[in-house]
Amino acid sequence: MSPEQIDARLNDRFRLLNIGSRTAPPRHQTLQAAIDWSYDLLSDAERTLFRRLAIFAGGWTLDAAEEIAPASNLLDTLAHLVDKSLVKTHERNRETRYSMLDTLQQYALARLAESNEQNETRTRHLDYYARLASVARANSVGPLAREWLGRIESELDNFRAAPLWAYDSQPIEPGLSIAINLCPFWIRRGHFAEGLQWLEKFLAAIENRMTPLYAKGLKEAAALAIEAGDHTRADELANAALNIAREMHDDGLLGSILKHVGLLAHYRGERAQAIGYLEQSLALLRRANDEWGATLALLWLADARMRQGELNAAKLLWDQALAQSRGLGETWGIAWALGGLGDVARLEGDFVLAKKLLREDLMLHHEIGNKSQIPFPLEALANLHATLQQPRRAARLWGAAEAARLADNEPLPPSYQNDYAPYIEMARAQIGAEEFAKEWASGRALALEQAIVYALSETEPSPRRARSTQSIILTARELDVLRLIAAGASNKEIAAKLFLSAGTVKWHTIQIYGKLAVRNRTQAVARARELNLL
Repeated sequence: MSPEQIDARLNDRFRLLNIGSRTAPPRHQTLQAAIDWSYDLLSDAERTLFRRLAIFAGGWTLDAAEEIAPASNLLDTLAHLVDKSLVKTHERNRETRYSMLDTLQQYALARLAESNEQNETRTRHLDYYARLASVARANSVGPLAREWLGRIESELDNFRAAPLWAYDSQPIEPGLSIAINLCPFWIRRGHFAEGLQWLEKFLAAIENRMTPLYAKGLKEAAALAIEAGDHTRADELANAALNIAREMHDDGLLGSILKHVGLLAHYRGERAQAIGYLEQSLALLRRANDEWGATLALLWLADARMRQGELNAAKLLWDQALAQSRGLGETWGIAWALGGLGDVARLEGDFVLAKKLLREDLMLHHEIGNKSQIPFPLEALANLHATLQQPRRAARLWGAAEAARLADNEPLPPSYQNDYAPYIEMARAQIGAEEFAKEWASGRALALEQAIVYALSETEPSPRRARSTQSIILTARELDVLRLIAAGASNKEIAAKLFLSAGTVKWHTIQIYGKLAVRNRTQAVARARELNLL
């Protein structure tokens, strides 16, 4: 068969491989027969568990198996399947995960379909991941947020599979609920398009549209459309949600939707209108005891007032948001408030404080893996350097921010483009359009880690120096960290060995990547050996 014919038949791999030596034993003549033979040797309990476990996508944990594929002596039975190489194990985020080879999973799914257990098992899978998404949402704010974002990342294939079955079999509400509850993950990890696609798919299929669930789906879809830069669609979704919330007299829901309506007005440059919506939102969210929602309203209200020139009011609001974010243990809010206060310091002429706060903002967003927000502090630092008549550094930072936005498909809001324009023109005028364009392109060429190191450094990079062994100067502590990276130690293990915090280790790692002009651990070790640093 041609490659195209093979590709067309890959989904039915058992039929494709139904060719073998005619003199071989029957069990070796086909892939199907080989697995049939292994399957027939299993005990009844092993066969039942093997079939049920095929329902998972991308692997599972022991807790999930106990909920979705219940069995007496499940741990022992699962261990037998591992021993017989029908299930494999690996470690992720300090937890053992289980999975099957694709061929074995397809076989087990076929056996599950032949049993009378398929619908029941799929329903348990949907219910389990709907509950897990709800718990993840409840922990999306505060000190456990990063841990839960990591857990969603590990289970992402299951979170995709569960609502897909819900959509196909018509229990639409649980699928919509999963998509809604994953919205903080979609936003913080930059998966705007995927999240919006899931929400719009379910919203279109819902029949009863005068419900809080439907209004929440519209609101979250609006939030994702805002992040993706589709403000026309976001406006349609937010206003549709607003109409339902007003009918229901739900303060929390109404306040949350008004927050997005206000943000849209802010991004369009309609600052007075934005302030009105955000003040209404803040009052409603406080009345509903939604602390995080009220904190977000404060952050956006502060930004709108600052960009309207009300620096004292903005500073008071950002101070409130900072205190509330610290009280909640919410690093995202802390970072945004520090960045806002840094902008105010820049506008008031306190450039030392501005640089300190804006760099803290950048470091915190990077530390929590909030890639979609990193362009904002890069741009704010660019504005600062333009003000300080450092046009080359400003241009490089704008270029790096533009590259980061393109990578995450998160365009700069229109009103921010207008706000930045005078600084860009100032920097361009200082060095000329041609040099400015070169520096901007140089910034765009930086990897994100390199851009962060550059933004936090005081020196200008030199391509020639960067390739010279003598010019790459790692501190003694950076060399200690690099040696442990080469030994395969995790950041947590490095922190323990060197008596450092995990954040400090990450900072040293960023500095190492920037100095070596690499993007990851493997490249860092290879480059260090090439330069005889190890």
